[in-house]
Amino acid sequence: MGYSSLFTPLNIGKYEIKNRLVALPVHTGFAYTDGSTSSWMVDFYSRIAASGVGMVVVANAAVSHDGVVSRFNLRADKDQFIPGLSKLADAIKQKGAVACIQLNHAGRFARTERPLLPSPMTSANLSFNVESLKGFMEFFPFEKRFGLTRYVIEKIKTWRDPMTSYDTERVINDFASAAFRAYLAGFDMVELHGANGYLLCQYLSFFTNQIKSGFGGDFSRRMAFPLAVIRKVKKRLPKDMPLGFRIILREWVPGGIDLSESLVFASILENEGIAYLSASVGTYNSILSPAVLKKMSRIAYLEPDMAKLTARVNIPTIISGRVTTPLCADKLVTEGISDFIGLGRPIRTDPQWVTKAKNPDCHHKREARLFQKINLGTYRNKT
Repeated sequence: MGYSSLFTPLNIGKYEIKNRLVALPVHTGFAYTDGSTSSWMVDFYSRIAASGVGMVVVANAAVSHDGVVSRFNLRADKDQFIPGLSKLADAIKQKGAVACIQLNHAGRFARTERPLLPSPMTSANLSFNVESLKGFMEFFPFEKRFGLTRYVIEKIKTWRDPMTSYDTERVINDFASAAFRAYLAGFDMVELHGANGYLLCQYLSFFTNQIKSGFGGDFSRRMAFPLAVIRKVKKRLPKDMPLGFRIILREWVPGGIDLSESLVFASILENEGIAYLSASVGTYNSILSPAVLKKMSRIAYLEPDMAKLTARVNIPTIISGRVTTPLCADKLVTEGISDFIGLGRPIRTDPQWVTKAKNPDCHHKREARLFQKINLGTYRNKT
């Protein structure tokens, strides 16, 4: 059987996406240490686009010097980065995919001496942060845990000073300037990163934003900072240039963002002119806990929440989270769970994923012939 739903076009803003498959933004660390684009990164995204997906989202371009997550983070905070970003956009578009770039500020998770965060870490969530650290360490070899533990503890010590009014104004302008550079570089779309516990997400969450006034308070007031970023960005971009948003549906931390809040925020994002919503769950404080790992081990674990998100808004949605097979992906689109399928690791581990989905019968026949050859060879060796 063919997977016809996956290969019907659908528009995001003014752009027709040729199919329902989107290469999700997965951080590569392929940039040079100064934040500029490497030839390796250009080749990598060119191959992703050549796989046949309809849209490619370049991951995690930092909008500020203090917003990077690693030494090899792509940056968009200076004009000197425009030529390299242009090579990235061109490489993607030349392979027939729509080119989008994700802009981010890592906030308290940034690799800097003074991380930016809405409010200081409180004693109320200190124990949860420490417990999260234990779960995080278990994923590394024993000999590396001591150095990582020391690094994370030093990082937590810097979570004492909240952002000033100068900081907030500067970062809002940084997002807008980076978006304009993306436009100059030739990207078709821009996506703002509002998930994974990074800065925009931190302002939304009561876990990390306990400001009493200004950009803090109840959920409607905690939305103020990301909305200010969106409005400033839209002023700098052409009116017909689509602006997407990576939205967190559940944070899974004490007092964190839940689905009901995310659905309210999604409706507001639509009213603000956001062109699409790409969904995610969890942050670095939650995704490695045993309970959350169990939830995220299920195939298409976002399906129930995505059904509610897609029903809530009238703009395209993109699902992520262990959608590994064309059969599963086609079902999600056919049943209206999500408009687009986000492929992160699947498209990176199997560049033929889209080709196999287009020609499932031929693929199965090739597999069958290969299986016969293997069996025949085994039989001959035994005899």
